[in-house]
Amino acid sequence: MKKYLLNPNGKQYKANLHCHSTISDGRLTIEQLKEEYMKRGYSIIAYTDHETYCYHEHLTDENFLALAGYEAGVIENDERPWNVRKVYHLNVYDKHPQKDKTAAPINVDYHDIDGINAYIKARNDEGCLVCYNHAQWSLQQYPDYIPLEGLFAMEVYNTGCAEVDGNFDYNNRVYDDMLWAGKRLFPVASDDNHNRYPLDSHVCDSFVGCTYIAANELTYDSVISAMENGDLYASTGATIDEIYYEDGKIHLKFPKASKVYSFSNMRTGEFAKAKPGENLTEATFTFYEGMMDYIRFEVVDTLERRAYTRAFTKEELLGK
Repeated sequence: MKKYLLNPNGKQYKANLHCHSTISDGRLTIEQLKEEYMKRGYSIIAYTDHETYCYHEHLTDENFLALAGYEAGVIENDERPWNVRKVYHLNVYDKHPQKDKTAAPINVDYHDIDGINAYIKARNDEGCLVCYNHAQWSLQQYPDYIPLEGLFAMEVYNTGCAEVDGNFDYNNRVYDDMLWAGKRLFPVASDDNHNRYPLDSHVCDSFVGCTYIAANELTYDSVISAMENGDLYASTGATIDEIYYEDGKIHLKFPKASKVYSFSNMRTGEFAKAKPGENLTEATFTFYEGMMDYIRFEVVDTLERRAYTRAFTKEELLGK
């Protein structure tokens, strides 16, 4: 019997879950951001201006959804230059938005991990999802991120950090570190756009990192429910049509791919690769029950763009 791992009944809505406007340090207004992103096939923006709770309900219509949220941060407090001090940056998405709500600052010392976790728990308790942002840009290492608790997701790719700040902010290894440590969080990709360069510039920080959310409809509750359920995947442009588990194997279907990689807690993993001049449209992988705690996939399309699935766990696949 098929067990679908991505909502087969939902439409895939393209989302940018990390976005800055003129309300903080971005260069485009909230209206301009909606217009430009919709031109490029996006249906959802989470407006996450720094330390400022944003609920732009008036932007939402039948073709576009504005998610309420903000980005909160805390930096090491010492005399070194800003550029060498570590930071925690967290996106907070409100499941039940309110017009008069304000952002909650992280009022603890950077090295107070119990205080950081208490902050995350407080946001969860008030009905929010919390995402861990751009680990590499934040200069964070294993001891910094492994103790984090209560996260809904983390950024595996961040356009602004990768394309503008030169950090090559692909954090798939950080994601595996989290998974190996027993954390069960989802991957997202986002732009973190500030739009300091023109939209047609080769170093524009928009329209690359995105998260495809398979929701039943483009409404606030439906999209949030899909996010909580993990009916999503991170992307730099590649797409996935279908993922399901049947008879010990996971099946993926997609428009065109050059290769597909699997990642787990095992040393070696299966992969699929198209022959020269050909394309893949599906791939099948074995879940090794006696060895695997989880498995996730990266689909690379013919333009070398990637799609990153969430981790599918032994408990989810085998019902154990």
